[in-house]
Amino acid sequence: MTDPDSPVDKINAARLERVTTAIQAAGIGIWEMNPIHKLVYLDDCSRVLFGGLPDGIISFEQLLTYIHLDERQKVRQAVELALTAPMGGSYEIAFRTINPETGQVRWLYSKGSAHFDRDGQPDRFLGTVQDRTPTGWAQTSRDRNETLMSEKMAEVALDNANAGYFRYSIPDDRLDYSLGFARVMTGLESHALAYQDFLDRIHPDDLLIRANAFNVAVQTGRLDYEVRIVWYDDTIHWMRARGNYLYDKSGNPYLLTGTVYDTTAEHLQREAEALLVAAFTNASVGMGFTELNGQFITVNSAFTELLGYTEEELYATTDRALTHPDDRPQHDEPIRELVAGKRQFVNLVKRYIHKDGTIRWADVNLTRITGSVDKQGRILETVRDISAEIDNQQLVATSGALFRNVTNSSPTGLWLSDEAGSLTYLNKTLVDWSGLPYESLLGAGWDNAIVEEDRLISAQIFQNAVAARAHYDVMFRLIKRDGSAMWCRAAGDPYYREDGSYAGYAGFCMDIDELVSGRSALQDSEAKFRSLIEEAPVATCLFVGRDLTIEVANEPMIEMWGKGNAVLGKPLAEAIPELEGQPFLAILDDVYTTGKTYTAQGMRADLVVNGVLGTYYFDYTYKPLCNAAGEVYAIMDMAVNVTEAVKARQELEESELFSRDIVETSPVAKVVCLGADMIIRTVNEKMQAMLGRDRSIIGMPIIDAVPELKSTLLLDRLRHVFSTGETFYQPEEKIDLIKFGRPYTGYYNYTYKALYNTAGERYGIMITATEVTDQVVARQKVEEAESSLRGAIELAELGTLQIDLKTGNLLYSDRLKYWLGLEKEEAITLRKGLRPIRKADRVIIRDYITKAVTQGKEGAFDVEYTVNATSTSRERILHAQGKAFFNEEGEAVKIIGTVQDITEQRKIQIALERLVQERTEELEATNEELAATNEELAATNEELAEANEELAKSNTGLAESNQLLTRSNQNLEQFAYIASHDLQEPLRKVQQFSSLLREQYAEVLGNSGNDLLHRMESAGSRMSMLIRDLLAFSRISTRQAQAVPVPLRHVVDYALENLAVTVEETNAQIRIAPLPTVQGDALQLGQLFQNLLANALKFSQKDRAGYRIMPQITIRAREIPTSDLPPSIKPSRQTLTYHRIEVADNGIGFDDKYVDRIFQVFQRLHNKNEYAGTGVGLAICQKVVMNHGGVITATSQPGEGATFTVYLPV
Repeated sequence: MTDPDSPVDKINAARLERVTTAIQAAGIGIWEMNPIHKLVYLDDCSRVLFGGLPDGIISFEQLLTYIHLDERQKVRQAVELALTAPMGGSYEIAFRTINPETGQVRWLYSKGSAHFDRDGQPDRFLGTVQDRTPTGWAQTSRDRNETLMSEKMAEVALDNANAGYFRYSIPDDRLDYSLGFARVMTGLESHALAYQDFLDRIHPDDLLIRANAFNVAVQTGRLDYEVRIVWYDDTIHWMRARGNYLYDKSGNPYLLTGTVYDTTAEHLQREAEALLVAAFTNASVGMGFTELNGQFITVNSAFTELLGYTEEELYATTDRALTHPDDRPQHDEPIRELVAGKRQFVNLVKRYIHKDGTIRWADVNLTRITGSVDKQGRILETVRDISAEIDNQQLVATSGALFRNVTNSSPTGLWLSDEAGSLTYLNKTLVDWSGLPYESLLGAGWDNAIVEEDRLISAQIFQNAVAARAHYDVMFRLIKRDGSAMWCRAAGDPYYREDGSYAGYAGFCMDIDELVSGRSALQDSEAKFRSLIEEAPVATCLFVGRDLTIEVANEPMIEMWGKGNAVLGKPLAEAIPELEGQPFLAILDDVYTTGKTYTAQGMRADLVVNGVLGTYYFDYTYKPLCNAAGEVYAIMDMAVNVTEAVKARQELEESELFSRDIVETSPVAKVVCLGADMIIRTVNEKMQAMLGRDRSIIGMPIIDAVPELKSTLLLDRLRHVFSTGETFYQPEEKIDLIKFGRPYTGYYNYTYKALYNTAGERYGIMITATEVTDQVVARQKVEEAESSLRGAIELAELGTLQIDLKTGNLLYSDRLKYWLGLEKEEAITLRKGLRPIRKADRVIIRDYITKAVTQGKEGAFDVEYTVNATSTSRERILHAQGKAFFNEEGEAVKIIGTVQDITEQRKIQIALERLVQERTEELEATNEELAATNEELAATNEELAEANEELAKSNTGLAESNQLLTRSNQNLEQFAYIASHDLQEPLRKVQQFSSLLREQYAEVLGNSGNDLLHRMESAGSRMSMLIRDLLAFSRISTRQAQAVPVPLRHVVDYALENLAVTVEETNAQIRIAPLPTVQGDALQLGQLFQNLLANALKFSQKDRAGYRIMPQITIRAREIPTSDLPPSIKPSRQTLTYHRIEVADNGIGFDDKYVDRIFQVFQRLHNKNEYAGTGVGLAICQKVVMNHGGVITATSQPGEGATFTVYLPV
């Protein structure tokens, strides 16, 4: 329904009054009801139609007694419905009356409307009543003529009101209608249109509305609905239809009569008003009117949000009361001048006291609105919150007076009058419309700007309102500057002085030319709305539709985007493509969907402004705009660039947190102490763990926090650094601490560095420390091992060699150089190193080296060769063993080995072999002689005894040689073990120094240098792991397994305890079947199962998304007889039954053809970058199983997991 105070309804009301006069002349009664007291007044005609009602006012209940009993409830409901504001107050019904005295029944048709006050309460209800009794229509020719005349007059009146009349006869399915009906329904004035033609004009989406309305009308007798009509020119219009069914004496409907109204202008006006109200209500700045004494009269929502008070709370106070006391004196004088008329406006920067007690800085503009008669006037107050700029000391230069002259910038005309109704003020809009001088429009001069035909009635309506001091609302045509006329709506209300005395009228004058004429009303509204946006003092734009098309944007917003006017008319995502991936498009879509306003402050935006990508920060509001149906059709964006303020705040925050971040995020232990008392200001978690304290030590002197330092030199050094500013560094100092209540001794590297403020004054010390206890203890052990290793090398009388395959250079130990006849300081190449060796052996050595460095081979070599006597003082037989080492690409880079002088061993072996040969030959000769002659038997036996005696001596010598060889091999194994430990030392040095480089020179090295350090440390870690695995392999290879009962379940549980972290990280599921007790070595078996389980966890699969699949591992065992062993399984220890133990997983698996390869030392099936490891683990497993007289094998397929099977004797 429309607003009863709208201009269109006023025009219709005036026309209705004229039509009412004509209707009464046609025998139509008029009635009026007081909705509050339910009292009804009826004129003479109405009383007759109701069956002879008594004169005067009667109650509604008394009136119902004259209505047919079957119709009373229907009439009562229709009246109650009309008096309900949401239903619009309309009333239209047909019913029967019955004369209590004569019993005469009469059909009446009654129509009316209710009027409501500003609170939505009905204050007036009036209408008409007409005789529609069927028999009455055919009584006399005069009656018929009068009826036809009344209907004709009603039709003419409706046509003049842009409405039409229709009558539908139900028995003969005939539709009669006026030209006005055809014009409203189709846009054409024609009687040649059929019923279906009108139905076809109803918008398809609204057909259900019409159908539902007819369903209700069948029940109530009253038809009322509003739909869209598509005229023949394809334009869309709004139409409202109202009607009533007429019933015969049997109660059956036989006729439907009613009217249709063109309500398009009303819809357009409502949409236009909704746009204007939304723009003003949602202004991003606070606005309000006050009395001259500062008493608030009215404020908008932005004003209440700024100060935290409700509107009612603000109306009870003054602006000065909310101003900070320190700001009041300096502002009182300018405000007094403003009130006195010495100033037109005042701009102030002041502090308000928020309701919560906080301070809000505001840029305030006060503008006095007054007239020549109205000496008091009002003050328009515009307030903008600038707290953020003040707090960050970056006040952004803005307009000193936003909306300084709101009346002159308003697209709506504003005016004031004195008590008599003479105009005392008009804004610039009214002056521009009329084209007349400002002074000539004052007083009654404004009447000269009104079209002569409308001048008298509009003046009379205004004077009547002034006389009654009532609301004033009128429509008239204004003569514009160019001589054309435009429709205006003027409205106003009386306003009063502070003492309550009447001061005059204040009002507005709105251009409703297109609303009234029904042409381009929406375009005009959009133009006004566009003007509001373009003239807004802050960056403002309008996004229309779901695709957020930029409909309009003012100059500040265009400059903010930095892309010129080319963005207009484009979807936001297309106009500003850099918003992709930022949150704004998603937020706008959510606002469009939910209809909820979104506000943000200091929001980051990355924009390409004038071709340059930059980062900016904004305070902005996304306000959804809705059409008359309540649907969001656009979003208004108001934004303020606060980049400088945000950057200033960020710099301040970064400055304040800089020192703390350095300490808290440092990868090494740090603590900051302030002042000469060394008060702990900041301590990171690593330093807390190192000292054995928690964060409670913050704020304590360091001597109180760590009292055990009193007996050390650390405090004296701290004081020295604080007094001199010299940086102090101490490596590997032994310090005794109490860590979490327990004594602890450790070794530490630490640095004391003085801290300076911006004035260059020392204010504290930063302590950086690294615990190196493990390194120091390890180095001490290595030094002890080095001493033992040197003794072992000397004891074994071994030489060492190293060949650099890239340069061809050889590195020989001094003993080996001596054996080869080379000088100690002599540089050795491969050719020079082979020169002392017998020529025939050189080829053999080259072949062994070639095989060792061939990719895919084991890389080991074992060769004997002879050194020429010409090169040295004597000929030597040397035994060399070694191994080639390969880089990540599989290329051999060096060979490392040991050399043993076995000259004496070979000489003894040769002598023994020669002696054995000689004795054998002699024995054969003796046997022959024994066969030839028995006489020589005694002599032969004697000689044979002697020979046997010599052979026994030879065998004794051979056993001694074998013992010497065994001892030599033992020495070699001991050397390999010690040498492996010796290799750890340079690796530790490399790791220690790389760690120091990263800690102390990370910034100097930069990203590239730090990356190289990281690679060096990774390589060192891999080499250290390799050496440890080699040591484990060596220990297992040289150590005989102990034969004691070992429960395998205990072994597996111990291995899983060592792997607990990995099991938890991978969420592995491990199922363990009952396991047997075997004879063996618990440590070696623990190494076996730990390696197998570690591999099962490490080589887990990944799904298609790249996430690791949860490992599932099963350990099971059973006894099998020897006959069930696979043919390829050949245990070294034979027995009747074996334990078959399986470790199965669901990992990546491998090809069965690599089964033999995986158990070899240093053999890997995967790149080390994919899976870490040294290639020694499964070789250790094989050694352990072999030591226990068993066999290990595996079965697998790629992607199907692997099963490792161990066979151990029972």
